[in-house]
Amino acid sequence: MTTKFEIIKNHIKKGSFADCFGKPNIRFLSTADLKKDVWMIQGAKGILAYHDLTKQIYNKFEQIKNNYTIRDVEKVLDSLIHDSLGQEKVSENEIVNKAKRQLSPKGIESFDILRNIYGIVLSKKYRKIGPFTFQKGENAYKHYFRGERPWKGYDIKKNISSYVVRCHVKSATQDRALEIADETFTTLEYLFAFILGNKHTGYEVRILRQTKENRLFHLSKSESGNILGGNSRENSVHNEIDLNDPFFKKKKIRKLFSIVPARGLTQIESRLNKAVIWIGKGLASYSSIESIISYCSALEALLLRDPNAPIFTPSNVASLSECCAFFLGKKYSSRKEIAKKVNLIYKERSAGTHGGKVFADPQLESTALEISRHMVFRLLELYPQRIETEKDLFEFVDRIKFS
Repeated sequence: MTTKFEIIKNHIKKGSFADCFGKPNIRFLSTADLKKDVWMIQGAKGILAYHDLTKQIYNKFEQIKNNYTIRDVEKVLDSLIHDSLGQEKVSENEIVNKAKRQLSPKGIESFDILRNIYGIVLSKKYRKIGPFTFQKGENAYKHYFRGERPWKGYDIKKNISSYVVRCHVKSATQDRALEIADETFTTLEYLFAFILGNKHTGYEVRILRQTKENRLFHLSKSESGNILGGNSRENSVHNEIDLNDPFFKKKKIRKLFSIVPARGLTQIESRLNKAVIWIGKGLASYSSIESIISYCSALEALLLRDPNAPIFTPSNVASLSECCAFFLGKKYSSRKEIAKKVNLIYKERSAGTHGGKVFADPQLESTALEISRHMVFRLLELYPQRIETEKDLFEFVDRIKFS
């Protein structure tokens, strides 16, 4: 079988940068010089194999994923491919192992990263919940306002939130630390949506991140309370959550904040993290069908025994409805009712994904949200005293089932 590295080598050619300027499916392996010929990967197959090999190296080793960006891996891979030209019998495994050695972190730093946050208020100076500190503070994006104002006719500086959220990220490089922080802050947004638990509460927490989809001008709060742009669902969020409220001191709420960072989680914490993200996505969606699909994905993240198994088989849906029934129901009648509801929810999901249904039944959408949220809180209640591992999770169901 031809390896990805062999496909790449078969698509490497030498040519002029000027001749190839603006053409698709080309990647230069060295600094382009207009006057000299350079080595490059040409063709869709070669480029696809290159990106597949990059992802393989990035995802295979935790030390790389935690400390370097995809761009860092690409730079190393470019150099290794270029150096292999003219050499005989260089295997893909050699390239992968060399990349691993070159991307071995020399030292780990702790980066204190803060972002502006909207939709909260603090009755005291700050509030620490789990790994996050929320505080009144200077603008995290003050460097954008140096020199000439980039947004003529709009005083964005005046409308930037006066609250920030900060967390510490450990990594070998600042670029990767910033990526991890923004991924974490995205999950934190979904957690707030999960906690609020309703699309139409009038509350919405948003965090200004540095990703391409969240540039500075995508999210700013006006004096009237509007959140401008940033795909804000209601585009009019007048209510703000006081994080100093006793509600945020509850043990189950603090436990939720602790599972937001994706690194270093146990099996059960990882399942809870994914479920919260799916429910948050469902609450942020305009589409009722997309929301139901997200709530079902949350149940699957929590309860699916085999993550690689096909989702839409009668046995998997039966297993999910059974698990929900035994976790949430106390008596036979309530368990039977819960199982029935889950089956109806999956029929509605199927109608949307396969039957082209555009709008979900509002009652079923509400029921799907309620069951998925209750499952998260139920598992959170049992973890780690009664359920610590995935094995414990399914043994818990089996004990109730066969008792």
